Amino acid sequence: MRKTSIEAPPDLLRAVQRWSEAVDSDTRDVMAVSFEVATGSRDRAFVHRHRKSQLMYTVKGMLYCTTGEKVWSVPSGCAIWIPGWQYHGVFASGETKCHSIYLEPGKNVALPGHCCTVSVCALLGELIKRACTQQRAPDGDGPESRVLGVLLDEIARAPVEDLQLPMPKDSRLMKLVLILLNAPSQRDGTEAWAKAAALSKRSLSRLFLEETGMTLRQWRHRLHALIAVGLLSNGQSVQTAAFELGYANSSSFIKMFRGVLGYPPARFVAKSLREEAEPVFFSE
Repeated sequence: MRKTSIEAPPDLLRAVQRWSEAVDSDTRDVMAVSFEVATGSRDRAFVHRHRKSQLMYTVKGMLYCTTGEKVWSVPSGCAIWIPGWQYHGVFASGETKCHSIYLEPGKNVALPGHCCTVSVCALLGELIKRACTQQRAPDGDGPESRVLGVLLDEIARAPVEDLQLPMPKDSRLMKLVLILLNAPSQRDGTEAWAKAAALSKRSLSRLFLEETGMTLRQWRHRLHALIAVGLLSNGQSVQTAAFELGYANSSSFIKMFRGVLGYPPARFVAKSLREEAEPVFFSE
């Protein structure tokens, strides 16, 4: 399964649509590609879908995946599972290298019928890399077919990580959410945020809880934790991540992080990269 080359029209949205068509037109049960993604805005992703399910593995950097209802963070060493026909958009934080596995519906493994971030163990990472370097489709009961069989087994066993953030649907709340996504260190307070959403403080608190299942404070803490995962995965220190997110000291940042995710930020510090991905080349 070699590097894939597709034509990239001037309109990036059209390029994404063309890529989805190329994926679904491929006749292999399991298709694997490697690519690089440039930095993108946290509030913008080109939404698309394809018939095949997708496991998108972050080798280096940080990916975010959104379906409109939720946003998932996908740091290095993790992957995002996207079921077939699920509308989604993907964007990156920093220089990000990835491997993707596309599965025909009949090959869907025992993972949830919705998007989720999963942890990629060393074995699964090597199997994904092997699939991306295959030069031809496997046939019969040969070595490559057996490798793909083990790959599907390991995908099914991948543990799910709680790295998701619910998104509101109300347009007034979304206006506020976009502000917080692009300025996560902002600490203007509830009164200023209510004004930005054109709501009273009481209405903001009530509506936000109804739409997301979280208070605004809880939601911001989860946002900070997920952004911090990306910063740490890109090699930044705990102190730097705390400063960029507006925390006065590392202690308060670590307390917030552990309270949201259940483990300390050190889990993502200086995490070694298992492999180097090769980019998809777009012809001009």
